[in-house]
Amino acid sequence: MKHSLFSGPISRIGKLILAEVGNKPVTLIVLMCGMVVTYLQYQAFLESGRVEQSYKLVEEWETRGYDQDLQAFSARVVALEMEGRDVFGAEIDMQKEPGLNFVVNGLGDPDAETAAAIDRLYYFFDKMSLCVEQDLCDRALLVEYFGTAVNSFWGYTVSYRSDKRDRSPSFGSFTERFSNSLPRP
Repeated sequence: MKHSLFSGPISRIGKLILAEVGNKPVTLIVLMCGMVVTYLQYQAFLESGRVEQSYKLVEEWETRGYDQDLQAFSARVVALEMEGRDVFGAEIDMQKEPGLNFVVNGLGDPDAETAAAIDRLYYFFDKMSLCVEQDLCDRALLVEYFGTAVNSFWGYTVSYRSDKRDRSPSFGSFTERFSNSLPRP
């Protein structure tokens, strides 16, 4: 009598073992596909959360008056540019020295209203930059929406920022990192 794994009463157990071993690659493939799908769904969920958080920041910008602060800041910049043209002549490029220096120095010691607007803008831009840095917000969306404003704001507030950093060395540090990561026009 020949003894084999598939003969006699053991044949059922042998067939089950063979089926388990034979199905293992299929089981592994199914498990791997399930893990990939789960991972992709998780990434989509995270991305959805980043976009949602970004839109909350945009909504906050519009509803809490930060856009008005930027308008007040921009109006002060335009006023300083006009003064600079009176001082240096109408044909001067206010985006280059010495016109730019005139504007930057004029913003170094702003009136109380402009200083409050600048502080609020730093607060918002730091908050937004931290959100991007911690990967809680969608960077591309916020760069598209705020990139130009952050770059301009950062460039014009050199003197103001320098004075604030004498008292608080980390003032505007998140905005600085965000601004430095943006492409220059």
